[in-house]
Amino acid sequence: MTREGTDGNGASNGGWNAHLAADLTDLLGAPPMALEDQGTGLDAPDSTLKLLVRGGDGAPAAFALCSAAAAPRMVARACERARVARAALGEDLGSVIIDPLREGDRQGRTWCILPLLRTLSASRLISLFERRRLGPALFAWLRAATARTLHEPDEEEVAREFRVPLAFLAAMEAAPVAVRRAGEAALAGLETGRWEPRQVLSHNDLWLGNVLIDSRPQSPRADRRWAERFVLIDWPGSRVRGHPLYDLLRLSDSLRVGRRTLRAEVEAHAALLGCSASGARQHLVAALAYQAAHLEHCPEEVFARVSTACLERLGALGC
Repeated sequence: MTREGTDGNGASNGGWNAHLAADLTDLLGAPPMALEDQGTGLDAPDSTLKLLVRGGDGAPAAFALCSAAAAPRMVARACERARVARAALGEDLGSVIIDPLREGDRQGRTWCILPLLRTLSASRLISLFERRRLGPALFAWLRAATARTLHEPDEEEVAREFRVPLAFLAAMEAAPVAVRRAGEAALAGLETGRWEPRQVLSHNDLWLGNVLIDSRPQSPRADRRWAERFVLIDWPGSRVRGHPLYDLLRLSDSLRVGRRTLRAEVEAHAALLGCSASGARQHLVAALAYQAAHLEHCPEEVFARVSTACLERLGALGC
């Protein structure tokens, strides 16, 4: 049987889940008992549906990612970009990205099946404990990934990836005034050479909903401590030549870390980027500008809320 859910447009997933269940039967050797909705993250019509797959005996058996009807190729794109990201990171850092057991396409909507990975707890007390354990490992990985993939863009890249998006943000009527002004300031600083753009691998949806724990005994990282066995999923918005700082702000907000911890991480990333902590703001604004120019299905009001929160959180540090 399947558990009814809704896709990114509010339509029932029940019938589509039945088709997915047929594919899972072949993979698991028996019909799955249930597909349990684990949520989608941001309230956007293209958000990927996440399902815990229970086998015929009711025990968790696998984890599924399914494209929303509004963005039917999203999971296929996520799988491809995850492979590109892993290649850029190398074997060790890239081990946080795992291969799907199977990928498919049903009624034009793509999906993939991942090995059984544990989601983080929904319990407030346990969640607090998990965040405290995971935080240092996630931040360490993000610093190392930034250092490994750091790239100085050429003039063509600066124009395409920075100048044009910043001009777009500065003129974006749907953006809050403070966000538009931040775009204007970053663009002016870019033109006068007050800051130098850099590119890094960016996930662009790095929050705890996309962090799972690989607790499989046969996992290549089975000998590591619990906090170092995390897996990052949902890579459709990732870019090997992306923008720094946004992932850090989104992750720190999800982890609910204090100002002292965030300040230390901002300073560490600023050192990698060759700027001061206050200069990190321009890199964040550039990341927001690129997103503003490539919203796809993301509602403008969601972008306005997230961009404002990121700038305010960085501003609270004096940056």
